[in-house]
Amino acid sequence: MEEQEEKPLSGMAIVGYNLLGLIAYTIILSAIGGLAIIFYGLIFLCHFITCILFALGNKQYLFWLLSALIIVIVGFSTCSKVGNILG
Repeated sequence: MEEQEEKPLSGMAIVGYNLLGLIAYTIILSAIGGLAIIFYGLIFLCHFITCILFALGNKQYLFWLLSALIIVIVGFSTCSKVGNILG
């Protein structure tokens, strides 16, 4: 049998999966409501830090940094919007 080599993720796939994760936990926590905005902020911060840490030890660091930047831009604006709706 021939072993298949694992192909590394393409750069835009990294950005896409991170954006998909951001969308998923935003929808879930927005549906919960109440104090979920606090958990959203914590998950958002952990997601951002994770992207920065992956950028430090990866050949495709630019895409991880782009993911972190997109998370900050989209996540902060979504967090403030959800906070205005719930608050």
